[in-house]
Amino acid sequence: MTLEEIERVAMHFGETLNDVLLTGIFGTALSGDFVCQALRLKCKFWLGKAVEQPRSGALVATERASGWVVLPAEDVSHGKVYDALQVVLETNASLGRAIAVLDDNVEVADSMCKALQQAGFAAEPFHAFEALSESVKIRPCDGYVLDWFVGKRTARELVAQIRQTDSSCPISIVTGQIDAGRGVPGDIADVVATYNVQYFEKPVTMSIVIATMSRLMGNRTPVRKHP
Repeated sequence: MTLEEIERVAMHFGETLNDVLLTGIFGTALSGDFVCQALRLKCKFWLGKAVEQPRSGALVATERASGWVVLPAEDVSHGKVYDALQVVLETNASLGRAIAVLDDNVEVADSMCKALQQAGFAAEPFHAFEALSESVKIRPCDGYVLDWFVGKRTARELVAQIRQTDSSCPISIVTGQIDAGRGVPGDIADVVATYNVQYFEKPVTMSIVIATMSRLMGNRTPVRKHP
């Protein structure tokens, strides 16, 4: 079951998605470790049904001698695996941190913001380069998630602008245009190398994006003061 499907069921019963996750309508959350490459974070997750061939990019849970582990399906080498319905990372790095999300698809931007907000970030959606460019000048963020293509423009100029004011804040580039034939891999590779950004292909797994952003923020002082 996807996050959107859970939300639709919640709405049917007059609940919000947050209410569902907090009250445990879909069962009790389990504790475990979220593992992705060298990254390991404590997490809470909701266990789904057992799956024999999980789809690529999905997050799954498997029980090991040390306890439950949540990880990308392609990283599982053995053992029984289950759908991880929802994963909440237990990290203080996200609390109060402002993240700008840029995507000209309003639903996509709002969906990514919702996932970031549930992880404790103060996420704000943007749908045009110009709007985010102006915001960077007056209200910079602690991190950025940028669609590579917005209209006919790429995010390169915007990334360069952000790096002029903040040389180390986490920036994640996401795109589904490479497979669609619009993007040039060399262009993105150059931006990744030149400006030290992360790259994710759509459809993104937001738990991995969130974990990456949290790790890269580390002990950075938030650029905004939050109440």
